[in-house]
Amino acid sequence: MNRCPGVHLELSVTTDRNLFVMASAGSDDAMKKAEKEIMARLQIQVSSGLVSAHQELMEENVSISVPIQKQFHRSIIGWGGSTIRRIQKETNTNVSVPPQNSKSNEIIIEGQKGNCEAAKRLMLGLQEELTLMSFQVTVRVNPRHFPRLIGPKGVLVQYISDEHNVKVCFPEKKHEKQDQITITGYKNRVLEAQKVILDTVSRQGGRVTEDVTLDRRVHQKIIDGEGERGLQFILDKFKVAVTFPETGDPDPDRVLVTGLPKLVIRAIDELTHLQGTYLWEMTQEAEDHALPPPVLL
Repeated sequence: MNRCPGVHLELSVTTDRNLFVMASAGSDDAMKKAEKEIMARLQIQVSSGLVSAHQELMEENVSISVPIQKQFHRSIIGWGGSTIRRIQKETNTNVSVPPQNSKSNEIIIEGQKGNCEAAKRLMLGLQEELTLMSFQVTVRVNPRHFPRLIGPKGVLVQYISDEHNVKVCFPEKKHEKQDQITITGYKNRVLEAQKVILDTVSRQGGRVTEDVTLDRRVHQKIIDGEGERGLQFILDKFKVAVTFPETGDPDPDRVLVTGLPKLVIRAIDELTHLQGTYLWEMTQEAEDHALPPPVLL
């Protein structure tokens, strides 16, 4: 304001944070000139401040991608878009999910960096929770037991689903594998529901088929094993049938165990124990062969 000679200025800030300027001058011309200069200066400052704020805002805006398994995209969107709207509202971001027919699993988040990171954490947390909820087992049961498991108007299967917070699916009529019941949910809840189903079948004297994953390298060792280390011991003790995969099977580690439900579970435990024993011995054997020969002095 030094360009307004002969003008006395007093500046103060009001309680509502407005700037108050008081000017006094010896003539009307000097006062008008001072008023013009003050307004020009204030406009420049305001304009400069807006440009600076806009630039700062633009610099903070980022776009990040988050890999989310394709199977969980619908859950990220939610019923009618409810979940994705909640994430956007809570984090003040814009979230874009790739179209259903796209091969990409990348979800794009746009907004200020801190907000984008917050949205990313929410989605990764949701994915982790969905993964835990996606544990699945398949129980093979003769379809003649289905009416008893389902109950009148589906009351029993609904009770199992509600009590253990799982999803129990019976095969559709056109499904090629009519003896498969699928249970999905948290692992501990799924295993509890599986036990209820197996116990129900067992009380009816029914047999079930369960699959167990056994490393293909130990299959022959279990078949040829003697005493408690062999297949014959398990067959005799638990009265079950064990089917190993044939050459060229798409899943060469999958072994089927058939028998009374409780005995099938115990036989699977025994097979899993044998697998651990044989794999440990194979590891020790490989390490022994890897040792250099002793040096003779």
